[in-house]
Amino acid sequence: MSDWQPQANYPDLLGANYIGIDCETCDPNLLEMGPGDIRRDGKLVGISVSVPGFKAYYPIAHEGGDNLPKDTVIRWLKRQLAGNEPKVGANIIYDLGWLESEGIKVNGPKHDVQVAEALIYELHASYRLEALAQRYLGEGKDETLLRQAALERGWKTEKQVKANLWRLPARFVGPYAERDADAAREILMLQLPKLEENELMEVYDIECRLIDALHAMRMRGMPISYEKAERAVAELTARQQEAQSAVNHFGSGLIDVWSNQALAAACEKNGWAYPRTEKGNPSFTADWLATADSDFFKNVLLVRQLNRSSNVFIQGKILNASVKGRVHPNFKQTRRDDGGTKSGRLSSSNPNMQQVPARHPILAPLVRGIFVADDGYDFGMFDYSQQEPRVTVHYGYLRGYKGADEAREKYVTNPRTDYHQLVADLMEQASGRAWGRKVAKPINLGLAYGMGKNKLAAQLGVAVDESGPILDAYHKAVPFVRMLGDEATRQAKRRGYIRTIMGRRRHFPGGEFTHKALNAAVQGSSADMVKKAIVEVHEAGHTIYNTVHDEIDCPVRIGDRKHAAEIRDILINAMKLEVPLVVDVEVGPSWGECELIEV
Repeated sequence: MSDWQPQANYPDLLGANYIGIDCETCDPNLLEMGPGDIRRDGKLVGISVSVPGFKAYYPIAHEGGDNLPKDTVIRWLKRQLAGNEPKVGANIIYDLGWLESEGIKVNGPKHDVQVAEALIYELHASYRLEALAQRYLGEGKDETLLRQAALERGWKTEKQVKANLWRLPARFVGPYAERDADAAREILMLQLPKLEENELMEVYDIECRLIDALHAMRMRGMPISYEKAERAVAELTARQQEAQSAVNHFGSGLIDVWSNQALAAACEKNGWAYPRTEKGNPSFTADWLATADSDFFKNVLLVRQLNRSSNVFIQGKILNASVKGRVHPNFKQTRRDDGGTKSGRLSSSNPNMQQVPARHPILAPLVRGIFVADDGYDFGMFDYSQQEPRVTVHYGYLRGYKGADEAREKYVTNPRTDYHQLVADLMEQASGRAWGRKVAKPINLGLAYGMGKNKLAAQLGVAVDESGPILDAYHKAVPFVRMLGDEATRQAKRRGYIRTIMGRRRHFPGGEFTHKALNAAVQGSSADMVKKAIVEVHEAGHTIYNTVHDEIDCPVRIGDRKHAAEIRDILINAMKLEVPLVVDVEVGPSWGECELIEV
């Protein structure tokens, strides 16, 4: 039996150096659909706060009782969290959403111990608060009474316990809950010296400021058109039926495009060879289907793509997840137990905006066309042009590596230089043979970083003995790329990590996979640039809908090119390189109808 009881104690927290916060919620659809604060299919159950010398849990909606007056608690929190004192949490964006659902606006700088830890070391097995408490404080949560109460109610697994905390009387949850807010604050105090020591404060500052920007993006959401969604589903369904008929033509009836056995039977009937797994089972992966030289296989892939786009993405991830005509993606800043990236790039879920087709001639305009702008605005796409090649040239020029100055000069003379064509031209000069842009581009996009002849041959579809001369011509044309790659590999082996332009670290424990070090530095620096741009666009007062890779999407007042230019200029000036940056601006009534404009 627990002797913990909530205290009707409402002290003045304003002026504290840091305030730890944590929310307990009833969020039944969290795992399948993301947080329910905007959908209103859950509720805020209690709030923990912590400052030096004081910690408390304020239960307001436990089904089992022991609650404090909700109006009193909410009124007190509105005042205490409105100040500029730094707030600390673990996955604090989740807490911000639920607090805002009750009208509680959290001001001041935001710190997230999970984000901080991913900057310190991005390869940990876990970033849960429990794991961080063990790592920094040498202790975890004391859940003895909590689990005993849960077992008495038949909840045995951790998932069952967490999902039903709100059903318990608050006396069983209070000690556990108030410790969360306290632990987050204490952990941050131990992380900050590490961030300082590892020269991570510049990138950490951006990650902290990014929390407010991402929270605002999620709360606002992206407008969608239900009418366009219905039209897209209808057209995709019709095209799917058409492609399915083309597939069936090669069989004796309906061919299930998701069944490897059915596809193998069709291949055998028509005398076609097909790939198998190591155990001899038929295997028809999307990558193989995309390169297969047959209308049958192309239509199999098309049926799959149309089906997934219509049923899984539009119906399941867009329409079913929308609230009052908007979708509200969850963005993850860094590596977490439930996703995120090691590279520093942002990722998203519910829906995953990176899964929206970008270049497919059928899918891209239909699916992207569902995402529209608010009344009076166009949908604006702001896209860094050839971002990673420019970062690569920047690195090479700073180090004085051969060929980088020539590449930089081309960019200075013409900022819209096509890097892939430039490399193709330099390869021709170096070898006397016109390899062409189609050969230069895939190497530029990452294959040069530790790639061998076999991998290049497979990528380009040429014989292995022909890939050697291609690589030789490439490295003669742009020698600084190999020199950068060698330097990055040496650094990764010598000190165990490389650094991005803003200081983000990518670790290579045991000296493994160091051939990827240059790619990590370039990709991570590009991610830093995008994050800094998002922060500055947000802090300048502009609305942001979405971000995908090197693109930021914002509403732009219809016909107002000055508005578009203001946002573009923020992106261009977010990070200074030795190579001029170019941001392409496209606007249109929807994401799928954007067209390039001059601003």
